[in-house]
Amino acid sequence: MLDGRAHACTSERHWGVSHFLDRVEVRTGDKERVFEASNDGQAERIVSVLDVDAERFIVSRETPTEVPQSYLVEGGSRTQLTHNVDYTPQMTNAPRRRFAVERPDGFRFLVNVTLPPERLRVFAGEPHG
Repeated sequence: MLDGRAHACTSERHWGVSHFLDRVEVRTGDKERVFEASNDGQAERIVSVLDVDAERFIVSRETPTEVPQSYLVEGGSRTQLTHNVDYTPQMTNAPRRRFAVERPDGFRFLVNVTLPPERLRVFAGEPHG
């Protein structure tokens, strides 16, 4: 509850679709978009709302090949707060594949596998050696 009449609502969506924060007037149902993430080639989500009226938030931004960094968002501008280092870039950049498997009892499910780069050729059907 922001001021006794309005609530701030957040919603997170899947990669490629913006995360956002809306202010909703309880009595009328009117909505105002306070913040919408800029997911231009990266995932961005609200980590903390510091002051919704002043539009001050902490967001986390990351890409599939870069570790998350935190930013202060104030009135549309972003200031980087962290300088996180990827201590395992080989794992971060390792190829990932998803396989459908079936147990002997017929139950089907997906398995996520992280492969060393040299093994990717084997799964792609290329000869190795």
